[in-house]
Amino acid sequence: MMKEEFAKLIGVEESEITEDIYKEVEQLYLAAGESKQEFCDKAKAENLLFKLALKETKNVRAWIDNLRAHHNGPAGTNMSVADYGELKDAAKHDSSSTLSDAEAALLVSREFGFEATRIKILHEAEINQTEPGSIYLKIKKVPRVPLKVSTDWNYVRFNVHTAPSEWFYEMVNGNLYPVSI
Repeated sequence: MMKEEFAKLIGVEESEITEDIYKEVEQLYLAAGESKQEFCDKAKAENLLFKLALKETKNVRAWIDNLRAHHNGPAGTNMSVADYGELKDAAKHDSSSTLSDAEAALLVSREFGFEATRIKILHEAEINQTEPGSIYLKIKKVPRVPLKVSTDWNYVRFNVHTAPSEWFYEMVNGNLYPVSI
């Protein structure tokens, strides 16, 4: 049975049935050994689409929870809010600790070898503020100016422009990290 046939027989729009749900419907239909009409009447009576959608939602939630469990920092940054706050407090005592965009680009270029003219310094980072167990991602942008208190205590959020694309990075305490957005 085709997806459009199934949708018509149970009385829903084809666009309401995801590919993953339809694959399960198809497997159940083939295993049932019933006519299309019998299978669809039974599926309708037993709220099959609702049950499969609920299962799909649980799978997505489990995937998101697994992703969070294996991610070392909040989404969009590799330095916690608390660590950046400590760095910012230390930088208040030395005016040379706050870097201009040019100084930050030169620092990144020297440390990691990126061409300075291709570096764009950013002044904010995205922080994941999603509640545990939620399937919705909630991102907040926070100010993050480039700071350097010492060679192993610093922060610079930057992008590197290349001909076909742009790469997202952070320098955190002298280390280079890709940024996942």
